[in-house]
Amino acid sequence: MESIASLIKRPNPSSEYDFILNQLPQAALIWDTKRERITSCNGKLIELTGKTKQELLEAPLPEIFPNITKLTSSEATPDSFTLITTNHGPATVRIQIAIPPGAKHWLLVKLEAEQAIHQKEVTKSLQDQRWEALHVLALAPLHENLDSSFRQSLQAGQLLTGASFLGIYFPVPDVENEFKLAYSWGNSGEFPDTIPVSEISHLRVPYIWQPGTRATSLLHQKALANKLTYLATSPIDQSAPLTGILMVGDQISQPPTELIQMLQVLTGVLDTCRLHFSALGTSQQDQLTLSEKLNISELIKNIIADGIILVDDKFQVVEINHSASATLGYSGDEVLGKPVDQILIGEQSINKLLTEHSPENGNTHDFGEVRLHRRDGVPILINLRMLHLASETKQPAAAILLSDLSKHEEFRLRSKQLEEQAVLGEVMAIFAHEVRNPINNIGMGLQVMAASFEDDDPLQSEIGRMKQDIDRLEDLMKSVLSVSRSTEYKMKPVNIKVLLESILARWSPRMGRYKIETKMICPEEIPDVKGDKRALEQVFTNLIQNGINSMKAAGGTLSIRITPPEPGKMLNIDLIDTGLGIPPEIKNHIFDPFFTTNADGTGLGLAISKRIVVAHSGKIELVESFPGGTVFRIGLPVV
Repeated sequence: MESIASLIKRPNPSSEYDFILNQLPQAALIWDTKRERITSCNGKLIELTGKTKQELLEAPLPEIFPNITKLTSSEATPDSFTLITTNHGPATVRIQIAIPPGAKHWLLVKLEAEQAIHQKEVTKSLQDQRWEALHVLALAPLHENLDSSFRQSLQAGQLLTGASFLGIYFPVPDVENEFKLAYSWGNSGEFPDTIPVSEISHLRVPYIWQPGTRATSLLHQKALANKLTYLATSPIDQSAPLTGILMVGDQISQPPTELIQMLQVLTGVLDTCRLHFSALGTSQQDQLTLSEKLNISELIKNIIADGIILVDDKFQVVEINHSASATLGYSGDEVLGKPVDQILIGEQSINKLLTEHSPENGNTHDFGEVRLHRRDGVPILINLRMLHLASETKQPAAAILLSDLSKHEEFRLRSKQLEEQAVLGEVMAIFAHEVRNPINNIGMGLQVMAASFEDDDPLQSEIGRMKQDIDRLEDLMKSVLSVSRSTEYKMKPVNIKVLLESILARWSPRMGRYKIETKMICPEEIPDVKGDKRALEQVFTNLIQNGINSMKAAGGTLSIRITPPEPGKMLNIDLIDTGLGIPPEIKNHIFDPFFTTNADGTGLGLAISKRIVVAHSGKIELVESFPGGTVFRIGLPVV
């Protein structure tokens, strides 16, 4: 295939251009910067604009891109522009402009609708979610017990299918002809805890019930009563007597196209987990039976997970297990036959410690915590024990047991660090409180100084800057005190809608200056929440201010959506802005104290907000954020 550059050199390359451009996956055109006209375009551009090829070739630039006056580019730069279409009105597209090699007056322009880009992103996100679900399902049989495996499988099943709830019915032990809802994920509380086997015995193949179809079982009747969009069921094992039923359902979304295949994958994993742990239980029972027939040495090596060093009556190493090798950093071959005190090197003589405890003083000896050194010199904390073995040959004569306490030591150090941090927090609170008085004095002094000079005196600007620094220090001290001190909240019924409307009214002038629109989505009646009005006002003010800061450069829309709670649930308030979004690499740190990307911020707004919401027994989370939108959700208990 010839390059665009070689085609440009031809006298009349229009048809060749079309052929080349039609190989591209997106709409594209060749722009003549000299004539300021389209020279060639592909079918995808014609389809996108709804114009004929002749109309595109004759159209001036403003008839295609109304907000572009001239097409030039020194490098490929993606950006968003408005495209005039015949069928659907203006459309937002992203364009890439490149200069083909050897072309002086030609530009290659590629276009893609932002809606299509967003759809690709949504599709990719869904695919990534399903791949992640499959990965989690693959690891489900590796959990420590069957309960963990099933619960992990249901959680992964929610990611895989997108259903709002999942449940598993299993036969009730020691009860004939009855199944129990043994495991569930999501809101499955409307379904019965137990069901007669006659109600589900015919569900031996995967089946998807939807409104309008016949309700053949009690499960379907419950789904109809709860206004579900679908309820899918599948047996856990189709090749055996009915061992369990998996059900998934949703109240909003329609079932995925591949739901049956997803159910087969999910039930296959559940059955694999069941068989695996059944076999594991049998294997463990067989191992226990076999271990009773082994000698004491083999029993210790195979049962105890701690490090084991077997020594003879002269305390020379006879055998060392893998755990002890890994803990001490030695291989088994290099320590065999060597004195144990050359392996266990500590602050005191290990050989002396061991010889002082003979079998006459008892068969087992616990030396407690001993600090040893690994082969590489790193100190480790060990719980050291010795077990004398009854053996006619004296080979081995004793087993030295090592329990690595390094992790426990790390936990202890971490606990100590947290205590120190708590003390530091108290010191910070005292420091902030004490510093405020000198700050106030300095501020008053600056005011006196400013009054002593003429308004046009050059020192007035210096004094003004110092006042700004004083105000910033005052704000920082207030934030530090707010984080460090314990606050008692006065809990009363609060009408969230009225509270938010009053906050928006105060912020209205500033949002008007930044061309930010507001939108409130709220039902006619919502229950009051139980909370401290001033504290909640601070939370919503922080979030609204963050949204304004994200949108003030280009304007946008700040939406507040209040969702009425289900019985026993929280009232959810979503704050949605159309700003710059939060970069993925900092999403996990936005609630950390003093973390901020704003040069003028303290980094305490979200940390304080989270503390207030948690104190109200609520939750605050970043639901979603990407360039062009951020959603924060606050859940508060109702009265």
